[in-house]
Amino acid sequence: MSKEKTKIEERDKKIERIVKDEEFDFEKTFFFIFALVLRLALVYVAKVIDESPSPKKYTDTDYDVFSEAATHVAGGGSPYARLTYRYTPVVAYLMLVNNFIHPLAGKVVFCICDVVMGMLMWNLIESQNRNK
Repeated sequence: MSKEKTKIEERDKKIERIVKDEEFDFEKTFFFIFALVLRLALVYVAKVIDESPSPKKYTDTDYDVFSEAATHVAGGGSPYARLTYRYTPVVAYLMLVNNFIHPLAGKVVFCICDVVMGMLMWNLIESQNRNK
């Protein structure tokens, strides 16, 4: 019984060290999780608005251009086969998920990239402030 108690105490101390560790910030983690959830909710809102009979659409035409360029790439062609494609080919390759997973998967990739960029900028600013 004392071995179990010792293991529990060790686990509790480990958790306490993680919680006190400056690298793990619950508020920042909550902020970025909330940011991602909000973006994913907006992807759903966009889907509802885009499928409505209204002539107004939430999704920009560029997203359709990205998706069509990805279709050309998936078929072994060039993203520039679409005459209006004027972006980096990387975007067309990122949008391949639309062809292989789901038509909205590209929007989810954009959401994840957006939140990751926010995290990187936050960390950069924090590191610059620590060095002052």
